[in-house]
Amino acid sequence: MNINTFLKFVVILTCFSSLTALAEPTPRWVKKGVIELNKKRSNDSYSFHIFNQSDIDKSKFKVDPFTPLLEYVDTTYHVDKSKLIVDSIPGNGTLPTTYMVTFNQEGKEQSVYARLVDRFQKYEDYPDGSYDYNFYQLYAISNPGYSTPDFDRFTLKRKYGIKPMLMSIIPGFGQIYKGQPAKGYSFLGVEAAMVASIIYATDRANHWNNLGKKYPEFYDNYQSKASTFRQWRMFCFIAGGGLYIYNLLDAAIANGARYVEVKRNNAPNMQFSFMPVFSPDMLGFGININL
Repeated sequence: MNINTFLKFVVILTCFSSLTALAEPTPRWVKKGVIELNKKRSNDSYSFHIFNQSDIDKSKFKVDPFTPLLEYVDTTYHVDKSKLIVDSIPGNGTLPTTYMVTFNQEGKEQSVYARLVDRFQKYEDYPDGSYDYNFYQLYAISNPGYSTPDFDRFTLKRKYGIKPMLMSIIPGFGQIYKGQPAKGYSFLGVEAAMVASIIYATDRANHWNNLGKKYPEFYDNYQSKASTFRQWRMFCFIAGGGLYIYNLLDAAIANGARYVEVKRNNAPNMQFSFMPVFSPDMLGFGININL
């Protein structure tokens, strides 16, 4: 096995992993929508809504971020959005700020409560040379008929627990599940190439080895060629095996796309955590799992 080739492979893989870690993936709620989130609610007093604004000037999103929320209230309750009043109710402890939108309908004052769960800004460029910025906001908003919503506890996370590692038994599937398709398909593609190379190298090594037995006068020459393919096969075994282990560790430990965990306010706040461990004395490594 050529050690220089192996080292180059390790360097390329490390650089690729670092670049994909720096680029923040699009949050899961942007890709999946609110159906998944609304199924996780503990009650029907509120629902999730995603608002999306697009403009070539990203500074406009900071000028009036409440425009989509007010348009939603206007459309839902059929009131004049110019007469809506927005007040903020500061959260207690870990609770975020709740916004109260007040309006007058048929002589009766009503309020809609909204809690900003997450926001995300994404730059988009198009084949015709144009571009714009997309500003996404995820709100939990009280439903009509409920004067005071019972909001659940919303936590933004990028750890997915043990499920991605189990899925990455097929290389890359865990990364795809965590919202990193480029990394996932890269793992899958490289592992597939390694397997194909092992099969091809085994076939070629056997071919030259059989020719050496058939033509003894050229035995040394054929064995040299067979040895080259055996070395390449060994490299693929080691590199592919190392990549497979790295694929499992990456699926278990590395951050994925941001997602929203929904729990009842009185639910215990528990989560799994994974930490790689290495023992220099025992020359071993593994994964420490904590609850």
